[in-house]
Amino acid sequence: MQYEGILSAAPRGSTELLETFAALIEKFGKDYCYPTQKKLIELLETYHGIIMSKRTLNRRLAFLDENGLIHRIRRNCKGPDGIMRFRSTAYYLCRQVVKVVKTLAKRLKK
Repeated sequence: MQYEGILSAAPRGSTELLETFAALIEKFGKDYCYPTQKKLIELLETYHGIIMSKRTLNRRLAFLDENGLIHRIRRNCKGPDGIMRFRSTAYYLCRQVVKVVKTLAKRLKK
């Protein structure tokens, strides 16, 4: 599968980031999730022991997006005062990626 090759060459923390997205998507039963960058960094440290700066997180997100593993949609709206308000980004995983991530997670648990 083409995604396994991309994941094997991915920078450190990318696979764990995909696992985090998959867990959030599964937990809330939606096709997407929208954690803040702060929450993603916190989850990576708590569950994977990876300490990551916001800049590194953004590089990993860009890598995943550029390689077609995730799709990001910036969410924003106008506030009552007419000023644009930015909300957390929505993240969608490719269906094939979800399967690969679940397979990798099972292998790591053994």
